[in-house]
Amino acid sequence: MCANTNREQSLLNKELVRRHFNRHAYEYDEFAKVQLDMGNRLLEMVEQYNKTLDGRGFTNILEIGCGTGNVTLQLLEQYPQAQYTAFDIAASMIEHTKDNLGDKAERVHFIASDAEELGFPKPSDSGNGTQYEEVFNEQFDLIISNATFQWFNYPLLTVRRYLEQLSPRGLFLFSTFAPRTFYELHESFSEAHILLGLEQTKHGQSFLSEERWRDIFGEPLDGTFVWQEESRVEKYKSVREFMHSIKRIGAGNAIDIKRGSGEFTGRRLLSAMEQSYRKNHSIPDGVRATYQLGFGIYFENKNPKL
Repeated sequence: MCANTNREQSLLNKELVRRHFNRHAYEYDEFAKVQLDMGNRLLEMVEQYNKTLDGRGFTNILEIGCGTGNVTLQLLEQYPQAQYTAFDIAASMIEHTKDNLGDKAERVHFIASDAEELGFPKPSDSGNGTQYEEVFNEQFDLIISNATFQWFNYPLLTVRRYLEQLSPRGLFLFSTFAPRTFYELHESFSEAHILLGLEQTKHGQSFLSEERWRDIFGEPLDGTFVWQEESRVEKYKSVREFMHSIKRIGAGNAIDIKRGSGEFTGRRLLSAMEQSYRKNHSIPDGVRATYQLGFGIYFENKNPKL
């Protein structure tokens, strides 16, 4: 298994993530066009794999990170008899989901909680014998998550725990971001650090690679893991508009890294980054930003292979 598969080198500040999503829940859909398309693609895969495996539908669904409920609504309409559990780290997101679902919200058991803490031992306390109460002990035949797994500090521990709740003939699907997401921004910050003679420092998140996800869903699990990637280039009028947009979907820098003082966090660094970005990544009437989208599908080998 690759080093650090279970934990990122720099831990995300989950309380900051929670606050960001709570603060911007009301405008999330306005800026989260890529995430909306990721959810629609994920739903297409649900149908594709369900039909290929046995086509019997789903009776108990778990959604990890429901956001404002776009995936939730479509699954409720498609599987009207299914039990449905959904949770999100931000209570404001759940409230928006309920508004979007209308009467259908009554069919969903909502929980406002971090997916990495919901009924599980905290990673820092695991192995010390402390018992934690389970929030639920159900088996789900569909576990689905759209644009949430990139927020995990402990992806191996978290995913393996949820896989324990996947029924023997169940389907586990998720979408996330892959390593080349926002590579233009990272390159521009790196060049800005060089131009200003500053030590190279990480800005924003790093995303797990296909190899890392294959490790997470690999041995000793007895299942089939399929990974697909797609690249998408978005256009923005300016670098500032791009940065404004990603902040509005909670994707600002939520990493606990001690910052220096003076120039390091000052206007000179931001100005140099913008200059580099415009120089290297401009397109007609704006700048580009790349999203590398990853889709993971897991099912046990008791199902027929595709």
